[in-house]
Amino acid sequence: MEWRDVGIGRVRVELVDENTDDTERILRGYLGVLSGDIRPRDVWEELKDVRDSNGRAGGVSHGSLRNNVERRAGEL
Repeated sequence: MEWRDVGIGRVRVELVDENTDDTERILRGYLGVLSGDIRPRDVWEELKDVRDSNGRAGGVSHGSLRNNVERRAGEL
């Protein structure tokens, strides 16, 4: 699939507290998907063990596309 053919011209990657190595892995994975070199499911699987600064596995997510999940995750 060509992303531009379906109307996607820009993407947004939010990084909050990922370390340098994980940031590079995430960006390489996303660029690979966008270029068509890597299947999305392969990147999803590779990045599922990305951890936040507290050591919790967060992986990749739908981010703000899943607002109800994001709100629950932020509740104290």
